[in-house]
Amino acid sequence: MSHGIGDAVLVNCGRDRGRMMRIVGLEQGKLLLADGKRRKVEQPKRKNPKHVQSTHARADSELARKLQRGEQIRNSELRRDLAILGRKADKDQGGN
Repeated sequence: MSHGIGDAVLVNCGRDRGRMMRIVGLEQGKLLLADGKRRKVEQPKRKNPKHVQSTHARADSELARKLQRGEQIRNSELRRDLAILGRKADKDQGGN
């Protein structure tokens, strides 16, 4: 599956395993991932695309559209966006 800037992904390998992140850039075949807390937008994690799983949360948020347009985002915006996605995922899986 092809991943694009602004997509939300779930990390499958490494110390960030289980964390939801947004793709904030692409570099030499690697994904640049950030979550706004542990991995800041200014210092994203380079990750092999094979080591992430798509959450099917594409450009359905304003933040994802900003990333696709190449606009600057703040870490606080990214944290808020991922928190909303996490709550939606919990609700879809039957959580509270």
